[in-house]
Amino acid sequence: FRRVLFRSYDFTYRGGAEYFYRLSVHTSPHIDFILPSVGQPGTIGKFTLYGRNLPSGQSAGTNMDGEPLQKLAVSIPIPKDGTSLQSAENLAPHESALDGFRYVLKGANGDSNPVFIQFAQSPAVLEKEPNDKPEAAQLITIPVDLSGQFQKRGDLAFYMFTAKANEVSYIEVIG
Repeated sequence: FRRVLFRSYDFTYRGGAEYFYRLSVHTSPHIDFILPSVGQPGTIGKFTLYGRNLPSGQSAGTNMDGEPLQKLAVSIPIPKDGTSLQSAENLAPHESALDGFRYVLKGANGDSNPVFIQFAQSPAVLEKEPNDKPEAAQLITIPVDLSGQFQKRGDLAFYMFTAKANEVSYIEVIG
């Protein structure tokens, strides 16, 4: 059992009947992140959810913000139309330029927060550790949609791929 103190103030600390807030406290599943972060349209992708209160979740062996994380392997059907989000969805700023969809985990104690999964244009590949030195670079085949994560401050990731002379390759990084 843990006691939590919550304080809420309006932006200018003025107060009054016209200032309101909404506080929702629940034990529903909460997803902090998902790996991989992409899936190919029209397939059933294999993903790992990381978060808290995940039904049948196992220890992820790591903490976030000082709290232990759980992980849960799931299969998610990726919509066939991999061109755009449904227009009725509210987008977070970082999602506005990306094509994808939101996934919600259904649990006995409620539904999770939505997590964004981007539509992959190429095969989805996960970062394989250790790859933090040039001699341990992960070999990838292009084209590829690669999902990785920063394990710690200053984390490096090296990748190696074959390129042909005079062939132009583009690398786009979204973080």
